[in-house]
Amino acid sequence: MGDAMKVIFGMACDGRVYPDFPGEREAVLGDFVVGPLGLTEMLEIELGMTGPQASATVRVAAYVAKLKAALIAKPAIFCSAAFTSDPWEVAGTLLEWRDGLVGAGWKAQTCGSGRIDDLVLVERQTPQLPSGPSDRLCALIEALESQPTLRLEAVSLVEPHDYLPAPIRRLIDTLADCGVTVSTLPTPKATVASDLQRAQTFLDHGAVDPFVGDGTLVTIEADTSLMAAEAVADWLAASPDADLANTVILSPDGDTALLDAALEARGLPALGQSAASPWRGALQILPLAFAANWAPFNAKILLDLLMLPRPPIGRGAARKLARALAREPGTGRAIWAQAWADIEADLVKRFADSPTAADDVAGKMAQWKEWMTSGLHDRATGIPAVDARRIAARVSAWAADTDAGTGDPLLMSVSAAGLALAQAIEALGEDLLPALLIERMIEQVLADGAKNPQHIATAGGLRSTAHPAAIWNPVPRLVWWDFKGPGERVPVMPWRLAERAALESVGCVLDPPDVAAKRIGWGYVNAVRQSRERLVLVRPSLAGGEETISHPLSHQLAPLSAPMALRAGARNVC
Repeated sequence: MGDAMKVIFGMACDGRVYPDFPGEREAVLGDFVVGPLGLTEMLEIELGMTGPQASATVRVAAYVAKLKAALIAKPAIFCSAAFTSDPWEVAGTLLEWRDGLVGAGWKAQTCGSGRIDDLVLVERQTPQLPSGPSDRLCALIEALESQPTLRLEAVSLVEPHDYLPAPIRRLIDTLADCGVTVSTLPTPKATVASDLQRAQTFLDHGAVDPFVGDGTLVTIEADTSLMAAEAVADWLAASPDADLANTVILSPDGDTALLDAALEARGLPALGQSAASPWRGALQILPLAFAANWAPFNAKILLDLLMLPRPPIGRGAARKLARALAREPGTGRAIWAQAWADIEADLVKRFADSPTAADDVAGKMAQWKEWMTSGLHDRATGIPAVDARRIAARVSAWAADTDAGTGDPLLMSVSAAGLALAQAIEALGEDLLPALLIERMIEQVLADGAKNPQHIATAGGLRSTAHPAAIWNPVPRLVWWDFKGPGERVPVMPWRLAERAALESVGCVLDPPDVAAKRIGWGYVNAVRQSRERLVLVRPSLAGGEETISHPLSHQLAPLSAPMALRAGARNVC
């Protein structure tokens, strides 16, 4: 069939992967490399199940409302005491538990276990909980059980089938029942005799053959990440162009800014990986806009708002108000009034040629003053929900207007965060929102943060990924940047053995904890297996001023003795 699709599926393949696509040199129409999100969206489109998705903040807000309704029906619910002191945190945690159960096949059946039956009670309350990733997966599985004809022809798994999470295994198995061919990508064969081959053989079969130090598996140890970046950049700068085109940088923290600076200083291409952060300047407008509305008045907060790289009012106006606050903190001072008078005079000049100059000036003054003097509210009593929604909507509208259709990812993140917060406030259904609850909601809505829009990749042969399991095909040279512990953490299992048994009695079978541990360990080993010619492990001794610890893979390879270690002062890793 001409429009048949084939996918390579891996749990870490929703971001950057290596290679980008199947095929030696170019993409093949209908072939994709996807992760859980990509596969879900692909199937939803084919089955006509797409629709608007609620943000995590809106879902937590809806779950807060459901928990409050459940407490009315049963005041002695297991989480009642904790929920009273911090409803947002408790709702977020229980929602994660609930989503995990749904993904494992739970259909809100009582099973005679106290905590689980309490969650059943919560599930049956209003309002309706917006669908999350687990709900979408279960809806897909249910739709696929009728075995529709799919364009999807084959799925090749990066990880072994048994290492996939239970919800994903259920989806893959259901696809197989629909006639989709499911297979696992073959394990790369060991390279010719070398230290790298010795490591691969040991990881696969446990055969101990000590390293000889031939340079195919090397550890660069440096006092700091900066020194490590200089050493790696020097080595890459001395490499032929053909070797650069066959080199992949693995950066598990998702940020290559430090390494990119060293690469660009040597005329090499930047990798452009940027870690998402909730502390980007524009994102701070949302928490500051709310913080400025709490009593007693805090001039520092307002000053922080005015001194942002992109303040919510005109830069000239922001500078005038900032100077006034710096000289005489407070908004009731004469110098504050004079600053506004100067701003109005500037606006009059700006709109002098407009036929509606008076209205334009009045409108802009009212818009800017709303940011500065919208009223103060007691932190304990809270802010009226209608005022809180207005602030969130104002932030969202400001970001969208400032972006003006340019598609700035940072401003789009701010706009989406403000909109999500406004929707979450509405979903809560409360008249007054105390400061602690508002702050928890803002933390949630900004949790994903935003990447640095100025940090982008440049054209060149170097490639990068952010996860060892995102490498699904052999790579000639792999540099594992920031190779330090503790590595990925295994999720904590919240359910006791008796509760797990009760869940299994109603068809909800959870993964044992070792499945996640095996998947994480497999990902580490995968990076070694996929390396063909050279693997360079780069470990700084200090990070954030603290001594680093060894990566779990280092401990795993210890029986072979540590790879040859070169101090960062050395200029040649070969």
